[in-house]
Amino acid sequence: MLKNYFEIDENETVNSFLKEVNEKKNSQYIILKTKPKTFIDIRTIALKKRDMNEKIKNLKKPLSQCNGSNKDDFFNFLIESGERVIETPNGYYDFLDALKDIKEHNFDFLKNELTNTTRN
Repeated sequence: MLKNYFEIDENETVNSFLKEVNEKKNSQYIILKTKPKTFIDIRTIALKKRDMNEKIKNLKKPLSQCNGSNKDDFFNFLIESGERVIETPNGYYDFLDALKDIKEHNFDFLKNELTNTTRN
């Protein structure tokens, strides 16, 4: 499950976020304390020059909820929704988690997909 994130209030500014970024240098997502929950992919801030006083809430996206009960459910929901990160009953799950699961547990799925792709 996703561990490289941190929570912040949506009324914080980009500047206040950047001041804290050294402490959170391995983070990929900001999970905002909103209802319903929202998130920001940190690359949104890192790759585009931003107004330092812009509110973080202006950059947020809805965080999809997956009510599945296992990693297969989470993986399928993530792929079908096209989201980068989702909230599950067990925590947050992102695309990197899905790739790790494929590498560790689902070689047949990956082998079949690669075989079908190369034949076409």
